[in-house]
Amino acid sequence: MRGMWRYREALADLGFEQLDVYEHASFDVLRVRRISDGRVMRIRLPRHRKDLSIDEFKRIIRRETRRL
Repeated sequence: MRGMWRYREALADLGFEQLDVYEHASFDVLRVRRISDGRVMRIRLPRHRKDLSIDEFKRIIRRETRRL
């Protein structure tokens, strides 16, 4: 898919490395690794990445990683 590298870069800006993306019918699940300590997390997005702006994507990642 074109333009998905922007989401990978957004994760890197937040201190994460993208490992996998699981695309479901109406949402995506990301598997990411926190660079600082190597912890692996799964983050469920409310919609597909392509339907989210970069700012909205970053906001969701910050909110979900605080919960974990």
